[in-house]
Amino acid sequence: MKVLNELISYFDKTLGVEVEIEQRAVLNNLPYFITDHYRLYKAKLLNRCFVLMIDKFVQHSSPDVIRKHVEKVSDKTGLSVIYVVSALTSFNRKRLINYRTNFVVPNNQMYLPHLMIDLREHYRSREQEKDYLTPSSQAILIYSLLHSNRELYSSSISKELKYSETTVSRSFREISGFGIGDIVKDIRENILNLPREKRELWNKAYPLMRSPVMKEVWVNSYDILKELPLAGLSALSEYTMIAPLRNEVFAISSAQWNQAVKEKTVKQSIEPEATDYNKKIEIWHYTAKLVKFSNIVDKYSLYLSLKQDPDERIQHALQYMLEEELNG
Repeated sequence: MKVLNELISYFDKTLGVEVEIEQRAVLNNLPYFITDHYRLYKAKLLNRCFVLMIDKFVQHSSPDVIRKHVEKVSDKTGLSVIYVVSALTSFNRKRLINYRTNFVVPNNQMYLPHLMIDLREHYRSREQEKDYLTPSSQAILIYSLLHSNRELYSSSISKELKYSETTVSRSFREISGFGIGDIVKDIRENILNLPREKRELWNKAYPLMRSPVMKEVWVNSYDILKELPLAGLSALSEYTMIAPLRNEVFAISSAQWNQAVKEKTVKQSIEPEATDYNKKIEIWHYTAKLVKFSNIVDKYSLYLSLKQDPDERIQHALQYMLEEELNG
């Protein structure tokens, strides 16, 4: 297994110690949502036994969910747990450190407070100090994933997503700067070439993506909802077996919302939370209709909007939905 081999090599290179991997049979009787999401190994490091909890997916859970999973495995086995993953954003690293959760990103960072070890390496140049893509860059990449178009022309993207040519050109440079794609200059415009395989593109882009949701509001006027796609758990219930909510959730771009407020076509309810009659609207950083003729938000943006939800059923449903989309 690649990540496990990289982990063993990383320990040897940085600490000069050997990791002894034992059989997984000792890790029986763990919940399915744990064994389905992680590869588990009992290991001996510096004369102490640990459980290595290796994430199977690049699109990993939120730090809070990871912490709960680590605690569950530790309670069941009586051993300290080391969470292992191939990539983590700096924000999620900080959250795990705040939780004092043992974790290793092979060849990048080793945080093991139980062994009083905290090693970090600089793995990004000064030009790439930003942790996340801008909303326009994220929208462009998700648009590419949804439409199987890996050769993007700046004029076409500008027209499709209603961004200015300047914004599209800036996003192309940002995407290229993060190593996700390459720019080819045509006589009249820029062309962005992206990885052909859907999973490869997603795996490169995902660690740099954020939830599209800026904020949430509750409304009790429904006229505006006729044109908006379902979002949040309402959308997830359409894609999976998750039960729908009583109070439906919709999504709208910040530009559309501001225009609706200006034209007074929407009335925001005074209730700060759900009542028997109001609906929730998520205000997004970018358009909520990357799939033009669908009344549901796209699966990638939906995944990003709910990835921090601590409910394990929701996380399992999200993972199922995403894997189905990437395999499809």
